[in-house]
Amino acid sequence: DQIEFQCLHAATMFNHSSIVRALLEAGADPLLNNWEGMTPVDLAKEAQLEEILDIFMKFLTSQLSEHARQYLLKK
Repeated sequence: DQIEFQCLHAATMFNHSSIVRALLEAGADPLLNNWEGMTPVDLAKEAQLEEILDIFMKFLTSQLSEHARQYLLKK
């Protein structure tokens, strides 16, 4: 849902880890692009938000291979 991923982008940008967790648990996708083509993962990397990145990587563990997770971290 568009609203959910916009909220996830905002929660990431403002470094609200508890909200990020809640949105992920509600089904928000950390790999969806915003209007600038950035994912919440991209935003967390750009701002060097280690706690948020850890949350995303743990969430994505069951969905992505190790290679894919490493690619996202280096992208």
